[in-house]
Amino acid sequence: MQQRYRGFGAPSLPAHPEEFTLVRPTTREIIALTRKNTPAEMDLATSYAGRPIHLTGSTNINANSSASINNQALHSPVAGHIMLQKFKFGALINWPSRMQNGDYAAFSGGAVSVQVQLNDQPITKGFVPIWNFGRSINPINEQIPNAVTNSLSNVNIYDEFDFDLPKPMLYTPSDQLNVSFQHNGQQAITATVRFSAAGRVLPDSFRRPTSRHLPYVASYTTKTFSTALAAADFDMSTETDLYNATNEIIYLQRLSGRLNLSLTGSYSNTDGGSLANTGAGITGGQDDLSSDLLTLTVLSAHGDVWVPNGATFREVFSPVTRTWELDNQELLPGDYVIANFTKAAGAGGAAVYAQASVALVGVRELSV
Repeated sequence: MQQRYRGFGAPSLPAHPEEFTLVRPTTREIIALTRKNTPAEMDLATSYAGRPIHLTGSTNINANSSASINNQALHSPVAGHIMLQKFKFGALINWPSRMQNGDYAAFSGGAVSVQVQLNDQPITKGFVPIWNFGRSINPINEQIPNAVTNSLSNVNIYDEFDFDLPKPMLYTPSDQLNVSFQHNGQQAITATVRFSAAGRVLPDSFRRPTSRHLPYVASYTTKTFSTALAAADFDMSTETDLYNATNEIIYLQRLSGRLNLSLTGSYSNTDGGSLANTGAGITGGQDDLSSDLLTLTVLSAHGDVWVPNGATFREVFSPVTRTWELDNQELLPGDYVIANFTKAAGAGGAAVYAQASVALVGVRELSV
C-alpha cells in the first residue's frame, strides 16, 4: 500500500522512494507547526483560517447627550481568539419632513461622535465623528433614505460609515470593547446609533500572540464658518487635539477630512452631497467652501510643513475617499499635528455654513 507523508516531520525515505508521496503542507499546518507570532503570520491566519463573526450593539441617543452600548452585546461569544478586521458605525433617524424634489434633511456622520476603548486602552482620543475613521467608498451613497409615499410622510434615514482596521486586532474572551456615542445637538432629534465589529475566529491550533495592534484615532472639529461673513475667518487645532496621547509610536494610515454643510446652520446635509443633494459640493451659484474658500495648512510638532501655503480643503482630502493616505508615517508619543484653517474673504449668493472635521488615523502595537 502506498503511504503518504506530509513534508514536515516525514521519516527518511527508504530504499524504494516510489512507495511514498510527499504532500505540500497546508497553511493551517504551517501555522500549527511553526507556532510563530509574527504580524505577517497573524495576517495569514486571519485571511485563510477561521469562521467569520460579527458583533453588534445599539442604543438610542437624544440631542446634546451621550449613551453607551451594552458591554454584553460586544463581548466575545466564543472560547477562542478573534481577529477583528472592521468596525462599522451607523445612525438611524426618523425625520418628520416634507419630501419635495428629493430635498430632505439628513443626519450626517458629523452629528454623532463615538469613543472606543479596548479594556483600559484608548482606540479613540475622546469622541470622534463617526465619518472620520475610514476611507469613503462613495460619499453620496453613505446615506440610505427609505421610500416615502407622499410629501408629508416621515422618512427613515440611515447613515453608515465603515472602518477597515489598519491591522487585524486580537480580541480574546477576557477582552471588552467599550463604546459610547455622543449626539452633538446639531439637530434636535433622537437617533438610534449602532456599532459593529467584524472579523474571524482563529483556529484552535493558533497560538495566542505576544503582541496586538490597536487602531488609534484623534480628531478636531472647527468652529462654524459662514460665507455670510465677508471678512476672512480663521481656526486652528491645538497641540492636544491631533495628538498621540499614548506611550507607543502611532503609524499613521491617513488623515481624513469631512465638511458638514448647511444653508440654515442646523447642519442638515451630508458631506457627500450638495445642499440640494445633487453633487459633491455646494451648488446653486454659491461659493463652494470645500474647493474654493476654505484652505488648510498642516504642520507637525517638529516644525515640518506637510501642507504649505494653504491648499483647498478638497485638494488635501480626496473628493472620492475624503482622505489623505500617509502609509505608516510615524507619530511619536507626545507628537501632534496642527491643522490651520482659513476661510477666504468674500460672500456667496446666500449664507452657507460649514464645520470641518479632521482626524488622524493610525495603529500602534501593544504587548499582551
